[in-house]
Amino acid sequence: MKFNWGTGIMFICIGFVLLCITAAVIFMNQDVELVSNNYYDKEIRYQDKINILRHTRDLHADVNIESSFNIITLHFPGAIKSISRTGDIIFFRPSGEKNDFKIKVSPDSDGTQIISSEKLKKGLWKIAVDWKSDDNQFYTEKSILIN
Repeated sequence: MKFNWGTGIMFICIGFVLLCITAAVIFMNQDVELVSNNYYDKEIRYQDKINILRHTRDLHADVNIESSFNIITLHFPGAIKSISRTGDIIFFRPSGEKNDFKIKVSPDSDGTQIISSEKLKKGLWKIAVDWKSDDNQFYTEKSILIN
């Protein structure tokens, strides 16, 4: 068989098709985790979250989140004195949804809540505090690194 430019083009086309098929098979077998199962619903409600963030910033009501050793400490603002602080503290791990969890807001009389970080996997965590005091909604988010 004589190898000419027509045969070369045929081999290049066949090689390209095989490469595309191989890439498609590899990409289709990859495990893809969405950040959230109800992503579109959260996207629609995003303007509400922006308004809550603005309200939190305007009232200087950010929750101070500190991480040291095996303890995560949340300091709720002292300016907002309310007996009824309710809400959730959401621990979000960007590298895997199966590690995400939430706990209830339950600060002590000084407005401090202490959470043990011993059982948390090492790496990056995002902590979102979505809380309510009386009729006011607040939201604070911070990324921490667990070593």
